Amino acid sequence: ELGGDINIVETVRLRGREYVAFLNADAMGKSIQGAGGAVVIGTVLGASLSRTKRLPELSALYPEEWLRRCYEDLQNVFYSFNGSMMASAVLGLIDTTAGCLYHWNAEHPPLVLVRAGTADYIHPSGMLYRLGAPLPEQELRVHVCSLRPGDVLYAGTDGRDDLSIDGRIESDSGRFLQIVTEHENSKGELSALVERLETFGALSDDLALLRFAFTGKQRSLPGVLRRQAATLLRERRWKESLPT
Repeated sequence: ELGGDINIVETVRLRGREYVAFLNADAMGKSIQGAGGAVVIGTVLGASLSRTKRLPELSALYPEEWLRRCYEDLQNVFYSFNGSMMASAVLGLIDTTAGCLYHWNAEHPPLVLVRAGTADYIHPSGMLYRLGAPLPEQELRVHVCSLRPGDVLYAGTDGRDDLSIDGRIESDSGRFLQIVTEHENSKGELSALVERLETFGALSDDLALLRFAFTGKQRSLPGVLRRQAATLLRERRWKESLPT
């Protein structure tokens, strides 16, 4: 079976700090068409990761700038297909020391954050159109949040929500939150989460999941906050850049 779902996870160093770079994406189309889109995503992002490790000018970028460049690379390639190939995706960086999460979302199911035993969605402001969508250009906004020790993060394609129940496709985003909450409280393996999902209904689409747990210590993030404020100022989001 071939489909358009793809996971990529790799470590990368930016400005001397280690990050986990992750992509969870779903290319448009069934079978060979979707698989072709997944190959395109993997090739473009793989090249970006490789260049970052080789070229000092790329490893000197701030995480927001690196994510912006990756978006531009992916968008430019998919846009060249004139709407015949598109993909939804979430691309992020996690600072392995400080636990700071940076990500953008291109019309993809939102990340799930499990904190203190409760799961909820991370809804970034300014969600992007799908990669390659033949629509007007839009402003890229990188969402930034701080993970706490014990936090767990999930990324997943839309196969997690669309189940076949009694012959009908039923989409329920709240169901996945319930299952994730139960899963984390039981400390099960990721495969057990999929098995629990299938007790509600049969998978009607490909499913790709990622799970990250932040086990480090809580640290102050003055540098991160300054960079976040600078990003907000560049985007003319004046009120959001003020201290709280």
